[in-house]
Amino acid sequence: VMSGGLDDLEGLMAHAREMVAVAEKIQQGVRDKGTAAEGKEGEEDGSLLMMAGILSPVSKEVTGQSLFHAELARQLADFLTPHLAKGGGTMTLTDAFCLYNRARGIDMVSPADLRKATELFQ
Repeated sequence: VMSGGLDDLEGLMAHAREMVAVAEKIQQGVRDKGTAAEGKEGEEDGSLLMMAGILSPVSKEVTGQSLFHAELARQLADFLTPHLAKGGGTMTLTDAFCLYNRARGIDMVSPADLRKATELFQ
């Protein structure tokens, strides 16, 4: 039973690596085109990337405590811009928290960290 479970886990990890590679390829394609807002093809690539979630979420471990909120604010601004455009330019902090953490997957940010990051918006 244990060896079967470990085999399943190894298979899942192999597929996860493949999905990350595909998402990174899409992200690179979007970068090469400039922005996802350029043309219909760019919009499709950008929406595929959004559906896949955020590829490299900001974390305290990676950026350190001192830069975390500034980097989180930058990533939040990039992530929320298309959602704000669809919603008429405004969004509740609760909606932003839910959308952003859904895209991050399991590496979620706390409400307090999200609030501190949004206070850095200009």
